[in-house]
Amino acid sequence: MTRPLAIAVLVVVMALPAAIATSASSDAGSGRRMVVARGCPALKDVNPTQGLAEQAIAAAQAIVIDHKVAHVQGRTYRRNSANTPLIQVVKLGELPLLPGQRALQRVATRRCGNEIARWSFAVVFGDQATVMCCIRTTVFAVHVKNGWRVY
Repeated sequence: MTRPLAIAVLVVVMALPAAIATSASSDAGSGRRMVVARGCPALKDVNPTQGLAEQAIAAAQAIVIDHKVAHVQGRTYRRNSANTPLIQVVKLGELPLLPGQRALQRVATRRCGNEIARWSFAVVFGDQATVMCCIRTTVFAVHVKNGWRVY
């Protein structure tokens, strides 16, 4: 990875927790609750003009982390943001292409089709509860009329 790209990635990763906390507190202050569901949405329900990366992260965390338990080598771990850190967020269907974006686009297309995938965010989490290196969980979040769908 080139030095400028590494610095840009570091800046984004360092700024994400503050941005997530800010967006979550603004939603909580307004009394709105983000609706998150699993599975592929219908194409007619996709709302491509709405949705921010911070909201996609919060929706993905609600599915991947919240109230989830992992069983690893006879031990039980409750998933949290410390043992399941956010690694990467990529808006699919955007240019310029980032490294690995085409591979994520292919996976999202396989799961829900090309039209849904091009409006989705790819959210990649690490798994530090396991003893194996580099285990990743990738989910895709897309904004729909009544909230978010994570697939």
